[in-house]
This record gives sequence, C-alpha cells and structure tokens, in this order.
Amino acid sequence: MAILLKNKAPYILSCALLSSAMLLSTGCSNEGADDAAEQSGAVSGLLEETTSAATAVIDDTKTVVEDTTAAASSVVDSAKTAVTDTATSVASDVKTTEATAAVTETIAEKKADVPAVDGAKIYANCSGCHGENGGGGVGPALNTQASSDIADKLQRYKAGEQIGPMSGMMQPIAKNLSDAEIDAVSAYSSSLK
Repeated sequence: MAILLKNKAPYILSCALLSSAMLLSTGCSNEGADDAAEQSGAVSGLLEETTSAATAVIDDTKTVVEDTTAAASSVVDSAKTAVTDTATSVASDVKTTEATAAVTETIAEKKADVPAVDGAKIYANCSGCHGENGGGGVGPALNTQASSDIADKLQRYKAGEQIGPMSGMMQPIAKNLSDAEIDAVSAYSSSLK
C-alpha cells in the first residue's frame, strides 16, 4: 500500500492545493451566496424575457400561418371556379361539335335520299324550241354551247334579266327551275349531238 500511496502522492497533493485555493477564493462568508442569488435572479429575468419573446414569435407565426391559409384557400377557390368554367365551356363546345356533326350527317343522308336530277326529262320541255338534238329551231342551238354558258344564261333569266328578244318567254321557265335542275339541263343540252 505504501507503494500505491507513493505513486499517488503528487496527485493527492495537487487536489489538496486546488481545494485550498478554491476555499480561499470564495471565502467562508455569505458574500458568495449573495452574489449567487443575484446571478440567479438575473438568470431568472433572462429566462422570463426569452420565454416572452418566444411566445410572441409563436403568436406571430400562428397569425402568418392563418393568413397564408386564408389566402391559399382563396386561390384554391378561384382555381376551382376557373376549372369549372373551363370544363363547362369545353363541354358546351363538344356538344356543339357533336350537334354540328349530327346535322352534317343528317344532311348527307337526306341528300342521298334525293333522286338525282334528270337533265333529259327537263330538256323534254325545251326540245320544242331548241330541237330534239339541241340543234336549234325557234330558239338557238344549245349543243354548240358550253354547259357553263347555258347555265349562266338560265340563271340570268331566272333573276329577271333581259338577255335577248326571247327573254319574255325564257324568264318564267327559268324561274321555275332549281339550281340543280339548271345545272342538269345545261349539262344534258350541251352534250347533245
């Protein structure tokens, strides 16, 4: 044991000196206790100030979060309204497009049901003046004219235009012809030989 103490002696001596130095520096009076109490009061004051500041920051943060939530809610509501309006508009456009397609299809079906205009049947009323083969007679020859020229003259007669000496006779006939009938009889009469 003496060997153990011999090796530890410097350590024990250092601890003793350190303890003595601490006792001397603080003393044995109540002065240190008063300083400690003052320091404890200061620490308590700082703790209260820090707590108060932290509470204020938390309250401010809550207010900012509430304001941000309200603003975000307003933006979301506006976006919902815009999306709904756009969807309604697109749906309306789709319905219009579908309706247009249905009407176009119905018109095409009805056109298919309409019999083709027979130019030969219409020309049967013309042959008395323009000849059986369109070579002319009381009226001019039609088989030497272009189909477009004949159609143009018939449209002008239909409109009441004065073209020549026979306009008075041709106008009532042309007024009773549809555009399709004018095209059909013009094509037929110009094809005769």
